[in-house]
Amino acid sequence: RGLAPSVATACAVIDGYARTQSTRSNHNKSGPLDAERLLFELMDDAERAVASGANPDDEEQVLLPTSACCNACIKAWARQNSREGAERAQGILDRMEYLDGTTSSSAGGGGGGRAIHP
Repeated sequence: RGLAPSVATACAVIDGYARTQSTRSNHNKSGPLDAERLLFELMDDAERAVASGANPDDEEQVLLPTSACCNACIKAWARQNSREGAERAQGILDRMEYLDGTTSSSAGGGGGGRAIHP
């Protein structure tokens, strides 16, 4: 039997990356960058799956990141205390809102479905 990834395992990995801090520098971006990369991969995959007709409410068809996944990345960038961190955090929030709208509307509209919600 093959094991399939779940939203919970993906979010755990994202959270782990987001919490990664360098012992040499308080402004190491590798953790936030890795968390953001994985989050955006999930978002891209979810958008493609929904566009091809997959049901966003079915985790077997679509691994849709939750708000907890997004929040982990946003917090990681916020901890950077930099303009870049603020801009990247805002970018994640914008992408989160966009994805929520696109996956909800294809599931029947009006903010329903599993999109981005915990």
